[in-house]
Amino acid sequence: MVITILLEFIYGDERLFFNQIILAIVLVAMVYNIIWYVNQANRDVTRFLESIKQSDFTATFSKAQLGKSFSHLYSSFASIQESFEKVKTENEAQYHFLQLLVEHINVGIISIAGDENITLINSPAKKLLGITSSKNWSSLKEGCPVFGEKIEEIGKSGKRLIEVNAGNSSLLLSVDVSSTILIGQEYRLITFKDIHNEIEQNEMEAWHKLIRILTHEIMNSLTTVSSLTETMQMMLEPTEGKETETQTLSKETLKDLRFSMKTIGRRSDGLLHFVEDYRKVTRVPQPVLENVSSKKLIDGIFHLFSSELKTAGIELTVDIEDFNLHVDQGQIDQVLINLISNSQHALENRDDGVIQIKSYKSESGNHISVRDNGIGIEKKALQEIFVPFFTTRDDGSGIGLSLSKQIMSLHGAKINVASEQNKGTTVLLTFYDN
Repeated sequence: MVITILLEFIYGDERLFFNQIILAIVLVAMVYNIIWYVNQANRDVTRFLESIKQSDFTATFSKAQLGKSFSHLYSSFASIQESFEKVKTENEAQYHFLQLLVEHINVGIISIAGDENITLINSPAKKLLGITSSKNWSSLKEGCPVFGEKIEEIGKSGKRLIEVNAGNSSLLLSVDVSSTILIGQEYRLITFKDIHNEIEQNEMEAWHKLIRILTHEIMNSLTTVSSLTETMQMMLEPTEGKETETQTLSKETLKDLRFSMKTIGRRSDGLLHFVEDYRKVTRVPQPVLENVSSKKLIDGIFHLFSSELKTAGIELTVDIEDFNLHVDQGQIDQVLINLISNSQHALENRDDGVIQIKSYKSESGNHISVRDNGIGIEKKALQEIFVPFFTTRDDGSGIGLSLSKQIMSLHGAKINVASEQNKGTTVLLTFYDN
């Protein structure tokens, strides 16, 4: 601006002609320098943004050539590059750690982008499915047709047990499928695990518990019968080689014989009842499903027990949220009857006994709960309550909760028990929408 003003001031003075030429040349040079200066700033900003875009953090910018303002700009560039490089390094470290974790976890994992592209498949998944590698879903389905077909049946989300053949062995896979959208792209995540060994182990433990209880009950009866039979034989043993005549038996001996025979009969009847209970446990029929309202179920149970419980000094309350259940009404009635009966026994000899039946809905399903403020269940016994013939009552058969669990399982539902000694018991029935 100074040179322009000065040139304008001396313009037209012939005596300063050469000065005008020199000032004009200087003015042109300075205009060129300004243009270069501005373009250099633009080039540096463009080069910086390109380096960020390409994740290239090796680009450097000289601080000494263009003055103080460029020095501050280049310092800011360097700080931003360091921050981006640090974030990139951390993300790469997290990604490699995630890959290492996915490879070492004992669960098969497959991630599918869209409908075809497999973005992730870990070693356990390849081992369980018997494949070496697969980049797309179509080729994986060709190698494992049963697995692929079942996954397609599940759709975008759901859980299922799938039986597949891997070589000469059969696998029972617990499969969980979920979907999500990341940066506008839909991903389907498939996780699965072979639970065959766990099921076999649980079955063995269940059989051991059942055999232990069966042996205990049968031996209790047979030991008594065997002992009394031996005693009766001794009473009737031949005397001096002659058979004992009934006329020669004393009243005391006859009384003992009658008592022994009655005891044998009673123990035999008990054993027959025990075997009949065992038949009930092993022959639960398939449910005949129909739509039943929760209000109808609970009202029926309330009217069935209200008078009996009132006589026993127990208060029965209901809290009903009405919804439909797809169940076998007779079987679910039996489950609720078993639970109310158990609560009634837990409240014996208690003046403030209360049983509450409640129905409600939540995100996890439809629920019916039976709660009492009775004596509760010991923590050790709580782990055994669903084992057939296990009971904490002297007069209990030990099949009520076992039958209830089988019925709930046939309905694809769950039964859970929470209890504390002297604080009561809550049994929760959870039904899932079909």
